[in-house]
Amino acid sequence: MEWLNIVMTEILKWLLDRFRARNQCPERFLKEYRLAREWHRKARLASSEDDRRDALKDARIAIREAIRSGMPAAPDACVEEWFDAAALAEELEELEYAARAYREVARRRHSDLYVEATLRLTALRARQGQNAEALKLVKKILKSNPCHSEAIELARELTRQEVNEISTGGD
Repeated sequence: MEWLNIVMTEILKWLLDRFRARNQCPERFLKEYRLAREWHRKARLASSEDDRRDALKDARIAIREAIRSGMPAAPDACVEEWFDAAALAEELEELEYAARAYREVARRRHSDLYVEATLRLTALRARQGQNAEALKLVKKILKSNPCHSEAIELARELTRQEVNEISTGGD
């Protein structure tokens, strides 16, 4: 019974911390992020192509506004929301906004999401053809976690691409 009390206390502490963290996120960021999620959901459920296109347009506008409005005062407390906003922006093909939000999460090295955000930012930069920056980012991941299999694979791919570019004369 004592063990159950300890577990319940820890769960309640976690929930309270989570609630406080949400309350520290900029209000406008949360509002726009929720709106973007709702429009994205409507786009997935849309019955016509026009409705889907309109909902995706509204979702893109909302996610851009969320990231833009939350950027100056993004506290450490809402790292998960930033990560989720970055993932949604990436899914909506708002790649620059996704990169900004992933970078915001990656700045918080103590976060559990630091490596994942840096890895996604690396993949995003590689997809955009910015291999030099992507290689720099993946090296940062490997420095902190030399056995990270996704980072190792991404580093190999980036290095292979770099060698191919050099051997074909930069084309």
